Amino acid sequence: MNSRNGTNYNIRQNNTIATSTAHSKLDYCKNPLYHNLPNYQLNWLQKIQNCLARAVVKAPKSSHITPILKSLHWLKVNERIEYKLLSVTTYNQST
Repeated sequence: MNSRNGTNYNIRQNNTIATSTAHSKLDYCKNPLYHNLPNYQLNWLQKIQNCLARAVVKAPKSSHITPILKSLHWLKVNERIEYKLLSVTTYNQST
């Protein structure tokens, strides 16, 4: 129970909130534009996503991130960029 506003958030609600806020910001610039970003910037974005994923499932900072991302059905940042790039390419080829 959250004492500030009297609500009880579960993992599904946290996931919905996180996905709608953070992933919408990542997708705002159309992920294919991130394709040529330097690795240090991609790593920074991945760290943000990892922190968010741990917060959603209330996992400690020391926990491995891959199982957490899989349980949330989230792709890693570089995989998400590749997926968006391929989906845009496929869409453009089919039209």
